[in-house]
Amino acid sequence: MGSAPASLAVKLPRSGSVPRNAAIVLEGRVFGALSVTATHGDDDIPVTLDSSFPLGGGGHSYWLVRPSNGEWPTTLLRSKVTLRAAADSPSATIEVPIGARDDYPPELSWLAPPEEGTTLTPWDHRQFLRFEYGPVNDAAGPFVRGELELADGRTHSVAFQEGHAGSFHFDRDSCRDVDAITLTDLAGNSCRIAHPTRRAIPARPMPDLTDWGKGSFKCVAGSLEAVNTLGAFIATSDASTTNGLSRGHFVSIRPELGDVDISVKMRRLTVDGGMPVEIAFRGGFFGVSAYGQWYLHERDDHWTGWKPMPESSRRPSSVLELRVIQRGQHVSGYINNELAGDFTLDAAPTSTDVGIGFKGTPGEPSRIRFHDFFVKAPR
Repeated sequence: MGSAPASLAVKLPRSGSVPRNAAIVLEGRVFGALSVTATHGDDDIPVTLDSSFPLGGGGHSYWLVRPSNGEWPTTLLRSKVTLRAAADSPSATIEVPIGARDDYPPELSWLAPPEEGTTLTPWDHRQFLRFEYGPVNDAAGPFVRGELELADGRTHSVAFQEGHAGSFHFDRDSCRDVDAITLTDLAGNSCRIAHPTRRAIPARPMPDLTDWGKGSFKCVAGSLEAVNTLGAFIATSDASTTNGLSRGHFVSIRPELGDVDISVKMRRLTVDGGMPVEIAFRGGFFGVSAYGQWYLHERDDHWTGWKPMPESSRRPSSVLELRVIQRGQHVSGYINNELAGDFTLDAAPTSTDVGIGFKGTPGEPSRIRFHDFFVKAPR
């Protein structure tokens, strides 16, 4: 019986691109020592290769590729790096799309209290504790590293596959409970959850997130995927529109009839230059670009034009907190809790639609992640 053939491929995050501060994951079966080089255009990128991630089996292995210094480079014209991998078998050249930074820690949906069990094989009747866990959600990569702090003071390393539920086992005599879990993703973001099996999180299957997402927003342009039940979404734009730009536009299913206070947290998952992300208010859009500019727009012949972002609103994080307060025809836009500017609509708004939007580079789908979308009456 022959062995499995050699293979090597990149395993991308759910967003379709690797955050520029995260490791690239290679998976496959190779014969001989593996070496990897990387380039961005004509520039060489020194990289390190790590095969110590605690995941694999069945002849399949995983490697983490990181820049030796800093982050993966990107430019407006080129947002991909090229990996050249060589072994006795196989050799491969792989283009990897690189996206915006990821600054979010991973999220564990739930961890159930331990259940006792006994192995039933003829040679082993050992008693064990079984811990079921719900899906781990993360945008940085397909895997998340977990460090379990056991009740007796020992630690144990596990690997979670992003978006998947599962379980792990311990001998009953060597583990009474898990005191804490530290989750660390491939971008280095981490969170520590104390007493995870004693938290008020029900041990239940995750709901159908696709239906849940569709129940919150109507897709005018692009597609929407719910990341978790806490109101986080990944939005993908259409590849192109009549003006050549890709576009995403998502409207809340709840109509708004009066004055509104709309807020949302957003960040890009792809590198799209100066393309804006937007709040759609009644009768217009409030847009902000990665180049530090903003606008309020009713129509092409009535808008503020591009304006510079206030210095006090600039943050090192890639997450933008946008807010619009609309009272009748008067609209105020806020960036990271700082007033950017005001605008007056030509006509009283008749539209009842509010939501979010964004634009991307021509001919290619763009992706953003947004969460904490709230609409309320202004004070």
